[in-house]
Amino acid sequence: MQTVSELNTKWWYRLVKVVYLVALVVVSLSVANTVLNNTAPYMTIDLDKSTLVCLKGGGLVNYVISFSEVNRIENSSVAYRVLEKDWDRDDLIGRLCNIKDRSDNSGSYIAVNSYNWRQEVLSLHRLDKVDKQIGNWYLTFFYGLFSLFVVCMFFEILRRSFYYVVLGSLKPKK
Repeated sequence: MQTVSELNTKWWYRLVKVVYLVALVVVSLSVANTVLNNTAPYMTIDLDKSTLVCLKGGGLVNYVISFSEVNRIENSSVAYRVLEKDWDRDDLIGRLCNIKDRSDNSGSYIAVNSYNWRQEVLSLHRLDKVDKQIGNWYLTFFYGLFSLFVVCMFFEILRRSFYYVVLGSLKPKK
């Protein structure tokens, strides 16, 4: 065999071409999906601009703490916990806003971690969350094109290697 036309008469060569095209499509889609999932822009919380506003009675602002300051105060990355709705968040906000157990207006004692204390915590703070975008579509587009170029080059080298082994030439005659 010296030409591609002679190869086209063989059943196994047609099967190799089908497998080659299916593999090219599957790998290209997988690479495109991976690039899109790993480089596409996404929204996240801007820790420097998002704030925890501690209120006094009547809704007046007592003081404001940025989320990055929350992380500094707590010596860890807990600012995201402020956004979760669970008991730990109430404890953290109570500590940051200096909401202590106290007696309510009727003189009865409100203990830390009680239901009434949690209601107090909920009424004496406000979260001002600011989102920011990480990444951009231009970079995603560039990575996608570059990745697909690499995939196409790999498959072209694979095709030429096949022709060299079977026909003895990198660019065989038709």
